[in-house]
Amino acid sequence: FRTSGEGVLKAMLGGWQVAGIITAASGPAARIRFLSTGRPDQVGDPGAGQQPGLLWFRPDAFQPPPPGMYGTAPVAPLRLPGYHQWDISFSKNFYPGGQTRLQLRADFINAFNQTQFRGVNTFCGGVSSCVEFNRQFGTVTSMRAPREIQVGVKFYW
Repeated sequence: FRTSGEGVLKAMLGGWQVAGIITAASGPAARIRFLSTGRPDQVGDPGAGQQPGLLWFRPDAFQPPPPGMYGTAPVAPLRLPGYHQWDISFSKNFYPGGQTRLQLRADFINAFNQTQFRGVNTFCGGVSSCVEFNRQFGTVTSMRAPREIQVGVKFYW
């Protein structure tokens, strides 16, 4: 619309600038922690990231080791949630006269408002099962911020 012959269309819709940043990362490796020995026994596939709802991995894939024994789970048997986020910015400059400039700007952080899981409870507690004293074992405990919209006006002189 910047080259449109219509003055109103050109003024309102022409000259907008769009910029964006896409950030994507896999989750870090996660340790499953146990009280005294440091690691529980791994007795199955945790299926990290494939569970329904807020359950990140299968809690029954881990169990406390026998008393006085070390656990068989690897040091980091699974990965925590990764993330991908789209940040988009729209801006337009107006030139009211002389050396002055007015800029309108809108920034959309996490523009598509995608839920981004963050923390997962990885503490195995109990004697016979990891969820005996910790019912949150294997569940998501926090999320990244939802969409944020910032609107701004700058005046240059």
